Amino acid sequence: GNFLRKAKICDGKTTTGTSVAHQLVTPSGMITVEASFTEGTATTCTALVIDLEGSVTGVNYFALASHTFSSAERTAKCAMFHLADKPVEYVRTNITTLTKTGANDVAVSVSILSAT
Repeated sequence: GNFLRKAKICDGKTTTGTSVAHQLVTPSGMITVEASFTEGTATTCTALVIDLEGSVTGVNYFALASHTFSSAERTAKCAMFHLADKPVEYVRTNITTLTKTGANDVAVSVSILSAT
């Protein structure tokens, strides 16, 4: 498995849906999430919602936190949010909303830091 405490768990994803799951080094209920995106030429992200999903077994995943990018966060092209008191061993992202204007891609990346 991909054991981690700090890592990029979603790298340049351009569609909605889940990322590959990663196993934490030590199960943790305190996680900081930093999400960012890039926009292709003449393309603007108009809505972005990212869920952090977790599992105890690595089989069934449940939404632990959801973050809707504000207008200011979309302008900055980044956001940070936190998860507490929900210990899990496996995590993944789920981009539930990704809308844009323009013909090029919006590419989303997410990094996490888990505290033990």
